[in-house]
Amino acid sequence: MLRNNKKSWNCLFVSGLSTVSKLQRLYKLTSLKPNPDLDLDLDLDLDLDLDLDLSMRAVGVVVCVLAVLCVCDAVRFGQLCSGNPANNRRTSDSWGQGHYGAGRTTRVHKGLDIVCSDGSVVYAPFDVTLGGGLTVYTDASKAAINSGINLRGEGLCFKLFYVSPDRTSGSVRKGQRIGTMMPMQSVYPGMTSHVHVQMCDKSDPTQYF
Repeated sequence: MLRNNKKSWNCLFVSGLSTVSKLQRLYKLTSLKPNPDLDLDLDLDLDLDLDLDLSMRAVGVVVCVLAVLCVCDAVRFGQLCSGNPANNRRTSDSWGQGHYGAGRTTRVHKGLDIVCSDGSVVYAPFDVTLGGGLTVYTDASKAAINSGINLRGEGLCFKLFYVSPDRTSGSVRKGQRIGTMMPMQSVYPGMTSHVHVQMCDKSDPTQYF
């Protein structure tokens, strides 16, 4: 789906011009006819090889166009937390780091931490469907931040940890309130308070920020 933003349309315009030029050249190649005044004995195998080569070139052009469209129109998360319009990430603190793949005591961090002060409003990063609440921990001592929400939107399935959702079903438009950031400092004093963003398949969400 194409989004109505200047960056996408500029990219599509440039790639479109390039594609038109390629297709025009391809059309000229496929439209060549033998000169009837010349006594040419064209070998059938050569004709088949030429047709196959041209067909493969056409397929290559189509694949390149689709790749350009995908890159130009990549999904980006809008603002997640009030007070952090740029979606700044948790870097390093006394408890560790917030990037995807960061080391933990017995595991690897499977999400991306976006800075969010305790009590801040959490927003929908784009139009989303709420897929129910979730429990982050089994440890009762972490009950103060033991909540989150499942979401789907823009072809993505993801979760937000440490968010107290206003509701857990229905749809929310981009920029509308989803809930509030839970009191992380009460459980992890000194840690940079943050919303943990995790893809449903536990792949790296960094590309969307």
